[in-house]
Amino acid sequence: MIEVELPDGRILEFPEGTSQDVMKSAIQKLLAPVQETTATPSPQRGFGEMLYENIIGRGEVDTPGERLGEIIRGAGAATARGIADVPALPVNFAQLGAMGVEKALGMESPSAVSRGLAALPDTREMMASVPYIGPETEYVAPGTAGEYIATAGEFAGGAGLTAGPKAIARYGVAPGVASEAAGQATEGTDAEPYVRAGAALAAPIAAGVAGKAAQNVISPSAGQISPARQEAVEALRREGIQPTAGQAIGGTAAENQLYRETATAAGRARSDQAMGQFTAAVMKRIGSKSERATPDALEEAATRIGNSFDAIVEGVDVMPSTSNLNVMTEAVETYKQLAPKASAPPIFENVQAALAQAAQSGKPIPASSVKTWRSTISKLTKSPDPATRETAVIAIDALDDAINSSLIAAKKPKAVVDLREARGQYRNLLAIERAAQRSDIEGILSPLQLRTALIQQGRRRYVQGKGDLGPLTRAAADVLKPLPQSGTQPRTMANVLTSGATGGTGFGLGAVGLGMDPLSATAVGATAAVAPALRNKALASGLGQKYMQNQMLSQFGPLVDQRAVGVLPGLLSQN
Repeated sequence: MIEVELPDGRILEFPEGTSQDVMKSAIQKLLAPVQETTATPSPQRGFGEMLYENIIGRGEVDTPGERLGEIIRGAGAATARGIADVPALPVNFAQLGAMGVEKALGMESPSAVSRGLAALPDTREMMASVPYIGPETEYVAPGTAGEYIATAGEFAGGAGLTAGPKAIARYGVAPGVASEAAGQATEGTDAEPYVRAGAALAAPIAAGVAGKAAQNVISPSAGQISPARQEAVEALRREGIQPTAGQAIGGTAAENQLYRETATAAGRARSDQAMGQFTAAVMKRIGSKSERATPDALEEAATRIGNSFDAIVEGVDVMPSTSNLNVMTEAVETYKQLAPKASAPPIFENVQAALAQAAQSGKPIPASSVKTWRSTISKLTKSPDPATRETAVIAIDALDDAINSSLIAAKKPKAVVDLREARGQYRNLLAIERAAQRSDIEGILSPLQLRTALIQQGRRRYVQGKGDLGPLTRAAADVLKPLPQSGTQPRTMANVLTSGATGGTGFGLGAVGLGMDPLSATAVGATAAVAPALRNKALASGLGQKYMQNQMLSQFGPLVDQRAVGVLPGLLSQN
């Protein structure tokens, strides 16, 4: 054996007779540097490839997108099966009836009716035979989630077709999920089919209870605001008037909210603010920028409106018509009816006579005379005597109608428009002055008192909504109503949660009786005592007001209604 020592100390052995060339070649190969080999890197996937893999997928299902695709596919197929079950409802009911009769008669084998019904084609099989799309409807997503999706989808498909799209969640998905959950819990037992059916039937009721509970928490006033009241509230808001939550909700359901609001300084301030905003909106109707109907503000408006009439009539002689004369005659007759034993102020009969003479002679009345008459009669509209006051209002209308006709004849369209605006402001002013006289707070107008004043001007005019002040006043009278009573007892109750401070003390003593230490019991009682005030303060805050009025969740109907029929297709199709 030939031994050769390598530089690194290793010993190589070669058989006797090995040639030098062979040994040299072996030694060179052994001592040659080791070349590192690297695997060829796989090409990197682009962004598009990554999206395709995760959303559409290829090969094995191993990405969230592919799993979502299975769920969507399973839900679509299950919904299609549920829809296909609807046409089979009559047959399913007939089969149940036949089975009931057979059982009642003690028949051991199916009757001819049962065999005939069983021979009818299955609607799901018919759908599955449709080319291209049919086989897809048989797909069920894998796993437990797939089973839930399959059952819920089948119930949802039937509910949507029989009871409408709005019934899908309550009478489709909820019964399907409940039925599958009950079936999973009792799988393999004799009770499984009965538990599945019972859970499906109970689910809509449970959903209704949960929905009502959620509504009471999230939207406590949902369904309590009638469409008419909501329209009135919106009309006020467009005028810059912000009713409180209790005022906006309205009805007996809002009384607790109103009392709780007014139990706090912030709540009372909001209520007062709404009345102030109403007064400011009313004052705009007479061209006033004042936010209060004070004597000075009303006097300024009266002077300004009177000057407007004077400017409109300036230089225009008035030619009265027969209609104008009839209205003035009606004014005099109105006075006689209201005060038969009294004498009417001479101005009424003087104007009537002048109008009659002008109508007969065809000679117009000078503008200066009309201005004087109108100024004198305007003062009589504030008379404490009802007969004089009502007659003056009618006489003013007769003069204004005559002025309007003369302006039209004189071809002065701008003056006609100005007269219409001035007449509206003047009529509004008369009602505002009357309401302001009865105001509890100087300068703040009551919607109810203003409504009374407008009705006195003309009930039909108010009911028909004529004039720009009528609709605003009617909306405010409906929404900004005062509380039905002084509120002493209800407001006291609004300041308690159980029974206020006394209840808080009792709560604390009860806690001691249950074994709580006195210090902790005192803290509990104190919390119970201050809780009502904190609640009322929260309800009166801006956030609390928005919370009480929100309609995020619509009102839930009865626990079960006619849409419950939507459960039947899914229920009867379950094996």
